[in-house]
Amino acid sequence: MNNKVNIKAIHDVNLEKTLDNLGLLSKINNNKIKCKFCKSNLNLQNIYALYPESGDIKIICSNPDCIKQLLNLIREGKINI
Repeated sequence: MNNKVNIKAIHDVNLEKTLDNLGLLSKINNNKIKCKFCKSNLNLQNIYALYPESGDIKIICSNPDCIKQLLNLIREGKINI
């Protein structure tokens, strides 16, 4: 049985460049992007995950409750990361 799983990830050293390429870096630096779940302001230190949803990029903060919500959506198949 093959238990291989592909994981798509962005290393910390590439985060700013990736956010800039997505047009999100200046918005994050100006406190204009909020966590999908708890609605807290995001910054470069508290970003946990990015994922596409309905043609948009959603970002999750590192709050444990938000991470649990994200994992539940992944388990339920509502998010395909």
